[in-house]
Amino acid sequence: MIPMVLGSDSMPLDAGRQQRLATAALRDALAHRDQGCAFPSCDRSPRYCQAHHIVHWLDGGETALHNMCLLCEYHHTIVHRQRWHIRLDARGHPEFIPPEVISPTRTPLHDPLRQ
Repeated sequence: MIPMVLGSDSMPLDAGRQQRLATAALRDALAHRDQGCAFPSCDRSPRYCQAHHIVHWLDGGETALHNMCLLCEYHHTIVHRQRWHIRLDARGHPEFIPPEVISPTRTPLHDPLRQ
């Protein structure tokens, strides 16, 4: 038996550590929450985005809504190469913490397009 959190249509929204890639239902939930690339001021639609693990799957992160966000290919690369940190704010929306070389105060950034 593998425990999973299911959405209203009985589709998996939380596959835990059993599955690395987002399910179709999880991608739908991410698209609904993030409305496209979650990186601040990016307007790429969900169809052009990848499901990104906030805590990388190889580091023990779960394939679950609370540990993922949508990023376009460009911002997905930027997040990894420049070592941006992502977390969910109190409302459950992604916020982005820039590396110190970009912002010495490391003030979290939110997407003004989706506030």
